[in-house]
This record gives sequence, C-alpha cells and structure tokens, in this order.
Amino acid sequence: MHNRIRQRALTILVSTTLLASSGLAAHAQTPSRETTAVTLTGQQVTARVVQPQPSVTTSGTLQADVVTTLSENAEYFEVRFRLKNEDDRLLYQKTEVRHSVTAGEQIIRFSHGLKDLGLRPGRYPIEVRVLATGAGATEVTSRMLVLDQVPAMVPVAIVVRLSCSPSVDPNGRFL
Repeated sequence: MHNRIRQRALTILVSTTLLASSGLAAHAQTPSRETTAVTLTGQQVTARVVQPQPSVTTSGTLQADVVTTLSENAEYFEVRFRLKNEDDRLLYQKTEVRHSVTAGEQIIRFSHGLKDLGLRPGRYPIEVRVLATGAGATEVTSRMLVLDQVPAMVPVAIVVRLSCSPSVDPNGRFL
C-alpha cells in the first residue's frame, strides 16, 4: 500500500516537473549584459535590456524594454536603441530623451515592426547607450533572435516504469 502511494506521488512529481520545465523554455528571457557607469559626481547608472519574448518572426514586432536605474536625479536622460545586422549595418535606431528625471528605476519601451526591414532568420545584435547628467555613457549589448515562424509547442510524452503490475479495485479502476 505504501509503495503504491510513493509511486503515485513520484509519478505526479515527475509529471509536474516535466510539464513545468517544458513551458519555461519557451518563455526564457534573452540575456543581456548589465553595465554600470560611475563618475566623480556620484551619479551611478545601471542599465539592462529586457525582451518579453525570446524570439520574434520575420514579420513580427521587435519589443524591448531598457530598464535603467539612476542613483540621483538627472536633468538630462537619453536612451539610444540600435538594432544591427551581422555585418554591423544599422537596421533601426531610436533615441528617447527625457528631462528632469528622478532617481530610481526608469523603463523605456521600444517597439518596431520588422516586416519592412526584410530580415532573415538569425541573431541580430542590439546596442543601447544611456546618457544621464553627472555620469558617463553606459553601454549595454543584447541580441534579438529572428525565426521564420513561431515554433510549435513541443508535445511531451510522460513514460513511467512500474516495478509491479498495476492493481485493480472491484470497480475496475487502477490503484
């Protein structure tokens, strides 16, 4: 009896783990380098690129957030976003400028349709430069993965090996 309960618990645990891990891989974040710039005035700027999807289709939309943390208020705050191809040719650039920004976290969202760029499947480098009053330039790099089409969900089959034959109750249900 106790062995059956252990087997059921183990089966449920393994099943849950496999299902959860298959869903996590599809929503993994694209890695970016976080950088910090410090100057003599004490202003500290930290920046990173966050993308909601790990990949995008050739006709999809680029979406990326530049999350910046300022240690002090800044009169001038600028975030420049660049998407390049493998040959270092500029494909897309946008600069956002803000004035009188308070210390703390700032999120600048960049979004652009990719259909008119004629991209092929592959990795495309992203370069971000952040300027803030009292600090030098902070540069961050990341990448965007472009696919022909969104990959289909991968079916998962769970196989369990039982060490004994299954038991049946009087109603015909497996125990």
